Amino acid sequence: MSLTKGEFLFALTGILFGASTIALISQSSSTEFNNSQLTEYKPIFEQPSIDDDCKAVANSTNINTLISQVKLLENQLNERDRTLAQLTTAIKAEQEREAIREEAYQSAEYVKTAIIPQQITAVTGLLSRRLALAPEQQQRLATLLTTKAEADFDAMSPYMEAVNKFGQPNYNESEVQTLNGEFKRIAENNQLQYEQAIDAFLSQEQMSEYLKFENEQQQQQQQQAINHQIAELNLAIPSLDNYQKEQIQALIKEHSSEKLDSVIGTSGGFYPQHQAMISSEELQNNQFALESLLSFDQIQTYKSYQSKTNIK
Repeated sequence: MSLTKGEFLFALTGILFGASTIALISQSSSTEFNNSQLTEYKPIFEQPSIDDDCKAVANSTNINTLISQVKLLENQLNERDRTLAQLTTAIKAEQEREAIREEAYQSAEYVKTAIIPQQITAVTGLLSRRLALAPEQQQRLATLLTTKAEADFDAMSPYMEAVNKFGQPNYNESEVQTLNGEFKRIAENNQLQYEQAIDAFLSQEQMSEYLKFENEQQQQQQQQAINHQIAELNLAIPSLDNYQKEQIQALIKEHSSEKLDSVIGTSGGFYPQHQAMISSEELQNNQFALESLLSFDQIQTYKSYQSKTNIK
């Protein structure tokens, strides 16, 4: 059977279309298979990405930094402990030295080798200029003052030790009176010997000027003592009003003026001469006079302050 040209072209076209369709279907199936295989395939060991590597390096660096910081802190703490230990040792040693010094300061040896010579040097320097002393006169004056000061100190020490017990259970009024009388007797004898020795090498003009010097020194010391007592009371009793302060100041000045008794040889001595006249009865009367100016609460505050500072 023969085909016309038109039929032949139509048949060829159909064949070609079928072949193309089969080829496309085949290609599509092959692609789906390959994709399925790729999707389902997973390697046993996943390879780290570049970001994972960076994070690992960063974490390692942070750990090393923390370790370094911990070691630095540990060294600082150890250094602190060593410093504290050294300070503790130094403080303890200084406290021990201070206790030794305090004990030495209260000893008769320290008074006679340090305090009295220092005071004598200062006083004789002032008197040398004031009295126009010759070098040998100044040396003689220093020797006599030292002898008197040491003798007064030896006589005064037992009395002052007894007086300082005032207000304590072991205070003995009879003992105080006895020691006070003994000290006054010895001090008066020391004073007489000093005046006789001084009169032997000083002129009347120099003796007169010496007494004026003692009066001035005593007035200055009296004012300093008044100021100290007033300041101490203001510190002990903050609630004092202006009227109380004025009355207390007048009371202290009145008592101090009664005790002012200037004699040659007072300056440079370990104890001012007029302190020999202080008795426990006078101390008690002064306390009563002061308390009469205070309220009940102020008295309690003052007594509490006295007990804490051991002031009598």
